[in-house]
Amino acid sequence: MTLEPLSPTLRRGVIALLSALSTGAWEAQAHPSEPDAPTATTDATRTADETRRLPFMERSIAASTNFRVTSQRMETPTWFFPSALPVQGEERPASTSTETLAIANPADVSVDFNGQTDLGALRLHFNAGFAQPHASVGIHASYAYAQLGGLVAGFADSTFADADAYPGTLDFAGPNALVFQKHAVLRYGHLLNHDEDVRMFLQVALEEPGANLPTGAQTARDPVPDGIVSWRAESDWGHLQLAGVIRAVSSRDPEQATRDTALGLGGNLTGACHLGLEHTLQLGITGGQGIAAYVNELGDSQYDAAPEVDGSLDALPVLGGYAAFTYVWTEMLSSTATYGWLQVWDREHEASLGDTGFRRSQYASLNLVADIVEGTQAGIEGLWGYSRAINNESSHALRVQLAFQYRY
Repeated sequence: MTLEPLSPTLRRGVIALLSALSTGAWEAQAHPSEPDAPTATTDATRTADETRRLPFMERSIAASTNFRVTSQRMETPTWFFPSALPVQGEERPASTSTETLAIANPADVSVDFNGQTDLGALRLHFNAGFAQPHASVGIHASYAYAQLGGLVAGFADSTFADADAYPGTLDFAGPNALVFQKHAVLRYGHLLNHDEDVRMFLQVALEEPGANLPTGAQTARDPVPDGIVSWRAESDWGHLQLAGVIRAVSSRDPEQATRDTALGLGGNLTGACHLGLEHTLQLGITGGQGIAAYVNELGDSQYDAAPEVDGSLDALPVLGGYAAFTYVWTEMLSSTATYGWLQVWDREHEASLGDTGFRRSQYASLNLVADIVEGTQAGIEGLWGYSRAINNESSHALRVQLAFQYRY
């Protein structure tokens, strides 16, 4: 059978339909967390003529230096994850010695390409970061995606996350319980209303799966992509976002030729509220089962699911929350206080997770940041972390860090 080309009339109709969908959904786009990246609100208000007037290429470079003193050695010395604190019973001995570190790896380079097509505004965004959990310098892609109207494809923030609700910590990692995940996404967003006071958006996405299972357990497998739906409301007072994820956490045993799948379900409620003209309150709570891969402190660990005695897979429940308050003292000085709490219900799986496996943690930080001149920032921050293992052994640490960043 020979396929005939579309007639000019039909082709113009398809282009018009796709253009309408793209334009109507332009506001419900990704929210990159880089300081120089455009926000959804900024891009939403651009007309076609304004898009054409944008620079074809925009670039941004950030360089940072950090000095930090921690009350004891951590497994991730540059990122303050309480779960990285050693507890009694682990193979590595608990250390009570103070550790001092100077690093320059929290830096990044961004490039944006903007243009206008028959289907709407087109944006190509690439960001390379140097941040590492250890004091080494290595480059990796933080963002690499294309956006055509409300359609986003590439390597970007998960739709389950809310980068606009991330607290302003000097610590690169941030609080333990926030949802943080960057991976391959295919997302479409749509503006639900045209109310000038409160605007609402809906996003649906298929995202890269990645089950995290205990080391030595059955081999993890990913039969289907993760599915995510997100609703968001924005107004002058701030924003509120509710997202849900459904995923298949699966494993296989090559020796026994068996497979098993556990259902992963979770929700993430986040928001930011402007108090007065400058102060901001940020909140987040996330919970579910089989969703540890999306939680900041648990993202690269083994807590999505664990095998039962009979070999079946059990999705592990997780619950966490955080709160942050930013107070602007003057045009130059501001402070952010942050607290986070996180727990995994996994005591019944001590055999597979180990008796020193993660059970719960707490995170707290307080900083003072000075915007010296445009693009130049310096600050001091104190952090406290607490971690408890399955065997009820615990550990805590304090950190003080000085940070300086210049962004061009």
